[in-house]
Amino acid sequence: MAVKPLPMKDFTVAPMKRPHDGAPPVPPYIAAGSTPWPDIIRLPSLERELRLWLARQRIPALRAQSDRALLLYAPPGWGKSKSCQNWLAKVAHMHVVVIPAADLAAAYEHEHIERLEHTLAGCERLARDSGIDVAVVVDDIDAVISLPAGSIPTPNHELLRVALQSTLESPSRFVQASGRPIPFLFTANAMAGRVVHDAVFRNGRCTVTELKPLAAELTAIVMHHLRPSGFSENRIVAKLRRKYPDAPPAFYAALSNRLDAERIDALLVGGASDAAIESELRKPRALTTDVLRMASDMMAARAAAFEHGR
Repeated sequence: MAVKPLPMKDFTVAPMKRPHDGAPPVPPYIAAGSTPWPDIIRLPSLERELRLWLARQRIPALRAQSDRALLLYAPPGWGKSKSCQNWLAKVAHMHVVVIPAADLAAAYEHEHIERLEHTLAGCERLARDSGIDVAVVVDDIDAVISLPAGSIPTPNHELLRVALQSTLESPSRFVQASGRPIPFLFTANAMAGRVVHDAVFRNGRCTVTELKPLAAELTAIVMHHLRPSGFSENRIVAKLRRKYPDAPPAFYAALSNRLDAERIDALLVGGASDAAIESELRKPRALTTDVLRMASDMMAARAAAFEHGR
């Protein structure tokens, strides 16, 4: 079975280990103590939800009433999965295995279920061999577990629902070295207008939480990406916030990348070396009213692209 590698940043993904005793291989994972996404701003409100969720599973007096899974939903671009991976690995000091939604889709019946159970068995082996707790992050679960209103579930869709329901209901399946169940964190985009199986995400199996960053957290995200300096630049950022109040953090990250690209365009045309470009990017970046035009162009381009795709 092939397991898709995680995206490489400034951390090392452990290779697939293939033991000789017939046990399932350990899947690629983010090592405990690492920070896989250093550019992601920490969100205290999200970290509080994660902290309380894991505490309920760890403390014996609370474990019997705890939910094995946490479903975290928000519109695309809010950094759900990356923020959770950072916190679980760095703060909670857990190995993190990420399962993309694409790995839960299949062309043949039972194919995706076998793949899922093989990966989870590998997670159990990782926890046992390392002595460190493991967390499983299933990204964009809504892409495979929910359906548009009025749609008829496929056999594979029903098989996945039953497999997830059975796993979340059985605390003795796929456990840590301590015997506690391996926790599941699902991320999803806003699922309005879609049918979601309550059997999987009902109370007692899954805690459902909406990611709603506080105003101060959103301000910190914007400041981190745009890095304004002085009164005039802060006024420009304030105008952006007023004009696009619902823009997700990914929008400001993309805008920052666009600003950097504009800075180095002349160097690229002139054939500058990579070292010269790196040196330019290390210099402070001035924000002008051009950023308002860039933001408007980006929003218009996205709106046109999605309009043509309907």
